[in-house]
Amino acid sequence: MNVQYIPVQEKDSSFFVHVHHVAYRKIIEEMFGWDECFQDKQTNQAFDLGGINVIKLQNEKVGIVGWEDRSDYLWLKDLYVLPEYQGRGIGSRVLDTSIQKARSFGKDIHLRTLRANICVKEWYERRGFIVDEITDIHWKMVMYT
Repeated sequence: MNVQYIPVQEKDSSFFVHVHHVAYRKIIEEMFGWDECFQDKQTNQAFDLGGINVIKLQNEKVGIVGWEDRSDYLWLKDLYVLPEYQGRGIGSRVLDTSIQKARSFGKDIHLRTLRANICVKEWYERRGFIVDEITDIHWKMVMYT
């Protein structure tokens, strides 16, 4: 599987918003209700923070991954795969790359996922992550490398 990570350009912002919305709409609706303007604003702000890459598989845009190299860990801030590409091992490949990246930096890897997103939390746990903290909104997880 030839997965590529292409740093986003401004022209990719609409793709980022689209992927976020289709990947998270159901969970966000369940937790908070869906406010399109608010979600657009939040997602555009996340895009502007940088560190975002388009995930490509055979020249098709299939998702988004965002990494931030923090002082003592690698933050996996975004990992969205379009629903039509889920279940093909792409997310696992991206997560493997993320773990390798953290190890190459000599750092642990941290992430968070929404509390209602139980399937994703369990997916990360199967991959070796543990819950480090629970907030009203998120499972904060870590993998010690």
